[in-house]
Amino acid sequence: MLRHLREWYQGKDIRVDPNEPDTIGGMRVLHDTYKEFHWTAKAARSLVCFYLRHWIALWTLGASFLGIYVAYLAVRCL
Repeated sequence: MLRHLREWYQGKDIRVDPNEPDTIGGMRVLHDTYKEFHWTAKAARSLVCFYLRHWIALWTLGASFLGIYVAYLAVRCL
């Protein structure tokens, strides 16, 4: 299951020219490839990227909301 998730997240390598031969004169050829991702993998990668870029602000915002909620509970119980 973990292997399947890893393959889904990392995407598939697609050849630019699928008709290009694998070997030329007995030597292996490196092909031009690009990554193709499933749309759900693109969404997951976007969320991970957003978190990695803005994790400090997200944790600060979460702590602020938690502090406001605790203050609301303290005032409400009075």
